[in-house]
Amino acid sequence: MRNAKGFSLIMIFLLLFQIAHSGLSFMAAAEGKQGIYQDSTKLLVENKSYDENSITWQVVINEAKQATEELSTTITFNNGQTHGSIEDSDDVDIEKTNQGYEITTPASQQTHKITLTTEITNNEQTEFNLLAETEFKDETIIAEETVEIVKEDSTAKEEFEQEAKTEEESTEEKSGDGEKDQATAEEPVKKDKGESNDNEHVNEDITDEVVEESHISFITPSVSTASPGVKSSSNWPSPGSLNLEKEEKSTSNFAEWEIELEVEGKDLQTSSDIVLVFDKSGSMNDRGRLPKAKQAAIDFTNIVLGEGSNARIALVEFSGEATMTQNFTGHQNKNILINRINSIRATGGTNIHAGLHQAKLLLNESDAEHKTIVLLSDGEPTYSLKAGGYEQPYSWPGNRYDFLLKDFDYSTRIGNGVVGNRPDYGWNRYRCGGIIFPRYCYDPHVNDHVIPTISEAKHIMDSGIDIFSVGLEVGNVQDAIYTLENSQNKGFYSGSEDDMEEIFEKIAASLTYAATEAVVTDPLGEMFDLVKDGSYNGENFEASHGIATWDESTETFEWDIGSIKEGETYTLKYKVTFDCEKDPEVNTKYPTNKETTMSYKDYTGSNATKNFPIPKVQIDEAQIKRVGYRVNVDGEPIDENGDVVSSWQDAKQFYDDIVTGLQPNQNHEIDAGDTPGGYVLHQDFTDPAIVNVANLVCNLALF
Repeated sequence: MRNAKGFSLIMIFLLLFQIAHSGLSFMAAAEGKQGIYQDSTKLLVENKSYDENSITWQVVINEAKQATEELSTTITFNNGQTHGSIEDSDDVDIEKTNQGYEITTPASQQTHKITLTTEITNNEQTEFNLLAETEFKDETIIAEETVEIVKEDSTAKEEFEQEAKTEEESTEEKSGDGEKDQATAEEPVKKDKGESNDNEHVNEDITDEVVEESHISFITPSVSTASPGVKSSSNWPSPGSLNLEKEEKSTSNFAEWEIELEVEGKDLQTSSDIVLVFDKSGSMNDRGRLPKAKQAAIDFTNIVLGEGSNARIALVEFSGEATMTQNFTGHQNKNILINRINSIRATGGTNIHAGLHQAKLLLNESDAEHKTIVLLSDGEPTYSLKAGGYEQPYSWPGNRYDFLLKDFDYSTRIGNGVVGNRPDYGWNRYRCGGIIFPRYCYDPHVNDHVIPTISEAKHIMDSGIDIFSVGLEVGNVQDAIYTLENSQNKGFYSGSEDDMEEIFEKIAASLTYAATEAVVTDPLGEMFDLVKDGSYNGENFEASHGIATWDESTETFEWDIGSIKEGETYTLKYKVTFDCEKDPEVNTKYPTNKETTMSYKDYTGSNATKNFPIPKVQIDEAQIKRVGYRVNVDGEPIDENGDVVSSWQDAKQFYDDIVTGLQPNQNHEIDAGDTPGGYVLHQDFTDPAIVNVANLVCNLALF
């Protein structure tokens, strides 16, 4: 024992000496430098990926594309790493040093991205650092990144899995909603009530109920530091922001422009910890629900934990009890989480209350900026945890309850797992004070497991944690719907097993993308018409994403984009021309559109709007439309049957063409077109016609 203590003291001394020596070395290195700055627009170090053997880094030089002289950038990695690979480039000079590289980039306004890999040489080390330094216009700019690699202990993993398996088997033996075990436990009830499952109501009151009060345990896990995030902002190109552009481009046709709307978004980079609370009660085995729910959860994981994500996801499973089966996991280890999801087996009752509480314990230990619970359940709660107090009055939707439960004994579970059973707190109005102390007599109101569950959710949301809830085939089960609707503040989604993938995608989008539920309303300007020439693959407009529709009566596009994620460019294209009936003038600018607005939910989940810029166009030439139409001997316009009509527009027309490129404020001679056989130009018309083009774009020459 004495030798062990002596060895520990020596190790502590050496560690302190190393830390002190490192600090002194850094101070000595920095002492002679003036003006040392960190500026990510000039120099940035990022970790792209890692595993237990290597780390891939990216050094970005001059991201802002400023004009620079030749730059020399020193890259240094700490002990525990050695040289791996580095991408070579024709215009970048790379020289290997003992502990890194010397990078020389030429004078230019270009951004240079250097990707390199370091090989890990110390398997016991968990923290690895890369530092870059450059002289940028007489300033010393530094940038660094640290990666923490926590290696999974196989022995601990096996012990954890064995413990979870033992706990699950124990739970199956104790709780209902299953098959053989449930039938035995619930026999006194089922003799009178018949078979039931999580999605069926027992309409009669249960008087001789079977009450199970058991003690359960929760894990208060150790949670590692959340990934550092970047603050979101509506200012482009900050994370969470949107960029809306609308531009016009002249086509080869006279007075015609193509209009293009363009939308881009930046994904959120705030640190975000999410707990997926997954119902594994026995009814999840019905009609193939479980496989579809698992796949939706996996798709959710792949979206949220995509490359570059600052989010992490933990998994809590619940039936009669709740178990954390995967702690917070980021992009690098998402396959571990996916394997955990795939291994979920369904059995037991429905203790949503316990699932929410276990998720809260996880998030209480998190230092992430955003904390979220995603709750999935397929039925009403059949268990809850025992409350020790209440607040009254408190109003719930529909005036279903007038109190809020609190002070829960989280070690005590109430209920027997049967749908419709009532909690029994073991009180009556005389033992708890009767008329003298009525505030303690709220047990007669706790007639279901809904009110304890939604009270727990209310306390969680009040603590700053967001909750989404998903009902899987809850149908018209009112207790299930009421529970899930009142256990969320970010959205309640309900659907069949075939809807789960789409629902989880929507939730993932709201946690990751800059905008969701985006719809653009784009009305044409007063002086313009839509060009309907079928030039977009037979259509008169083209949308790269979503669905665009045209309303002829209002001359307005509605473009339903949906979610907007980084790396995609969303476009809508169409063509416009002047509406000659509005008499547009030469050399006058007109807006191609009225106010064009995108309505959406922003990165906070709030309703928001953002307007597009509106292009203005003009033209410095005029056109004359030459029309030959049929008249009778008196010069009256007639149709193809020889009947007199009210205007030349309604008459039979022989030709209709346009002469373009004419100078304004001049007289122009326009020849008549070819006269069809059997017809001559009426005496009231001259050939050529003299047309005075003043300052109008559109002019007529009638024959």
